[in-house]
Amino acid sequence: MPARVSHSACLRDAISLFCSTYACLQRGDPTSMDVTILKDYGKSLRTLRRTLEEKQAGNLETFAAVALISRSESVFNPAWNPFKRSHAEAIVAFVAKWGLPKADYDFHSEILFQALEDMMFHSFSNRVAPIWDKSPHREAIAEASLRFFAPPLRPYGAPLIQIFMEYFTKAPKLLSKVLRINRDSSSPGMRDLAIKIVNALVGDTERARNALNPLLEKAFEMGEISEVDATEPNFFLPTHYKLNPGRFGECLNLISVLLVGMARIRYDLSVLYGLPCADQIYATYRKECVAMWKFIPFRIQIFKTFGFRAVSMMTLPYECAQGREKEFMNDLFLKENEHPSRLPTDRRELEAAMLLRAMAMTGRLPFVPEGAASPNLASSNDCNC
Repeated sequence: MPARVSHSACLRDAISLFCSTYACLQRGDPTSMDVTILKDYGKSLRTLRRTLEEKQAGNLETFAAVALISRSESVFNPAWNPFKRSHAEAIVAFVAKWGLPKADYDFHSEILFQALEDMMFHSFSNRVAPIWDKSPHREAIAEASLRFFAPPLRPYGAPLIQIFMEYFTKAPKLLSKVLRINRDSSSPGMRDLAIKIVNALVGDTERARNALNPLLEKAFEMGEISEVDATEPNFFLPTHYKLNPGRFGECLNLISVLLVGMARIRYDLSVLYGLPCADQIYATYRKECVAMWKFIPFRIQIFKTFGFRAVSMMTLPYECAQGREKEFMNDLFLKENEHPSRLPTDRRELEAAMLLRAMAMTGRLPFVPEGAASPNLASSNDCNC
């Protein structure tokens, strides 16, 4: 990005905002943070607005600036909703416009990868199919994600990326159906639909695990990932994962989110209808949570400042945390994510807030506030998971 600043005022001001936000967080003064960066925030938005009015507005530099402003904004915007990012519509529009990376392949791929979470939450909160639902965007984003795998790992990573994108393409519709089941569990057909969803998720989980295990085996063999003794103070597990390349670690973490989320939905629906497999599913859910928690020191390391992703990634296994696990998680959210998440400082309120987020991410609460207009994808009884 720095090489492009001279011919893109929009990107220049977005980088300035990002850097000033980083500096404020490093100083650790929560009382002055909003005031300190408000000037740079206003300037970056004004420059973005002017750029978008120009004929040549739709270039990669502008796309990068929007993604960067979105990342920075999540840190200090007091009204920030974790499931409705304000710049997501623009990001989706840019992805639709650019499609497959062409010139400056690495730069374009990096922007696509960084924008993945915005696009994911955009599809969830609006209950619409994500942009990667169709070609060429599906291939472009999959290829962008795969670029962060070492070349020997790409044959192992390709099927996993495909499963990940496949699942999150279905997720808005799936969560709508799970929400409808939870709200109206006694209605005719709801129990059958729940069982159908549970069975479909069993198949999805098996496919994901069958793709992930060979990748992990090869990555351990190559030294791209290792399991080391815990060094983080008060960490509640004896070991954790150590990863050299950050982007590869992010990809693995996204797959962990997928596995934890599928297990939790299966468990909730099984408990709702008293299915005999509930205890077994909870054991699976717990196992997936433990595997995901091993990424926590890695997440602290690479997202120490912009902790939004640390919060969002750790939301799903939070419900499973007990005793020392929950205390560590609470300390992490209060310390590392004071600004990014605007989470309550009272521990009881914090736990309630995290629970609400987890329920929204697993279909027990809506992603959007009640009464907000959004397409209804829950009208059909076919699972199509």
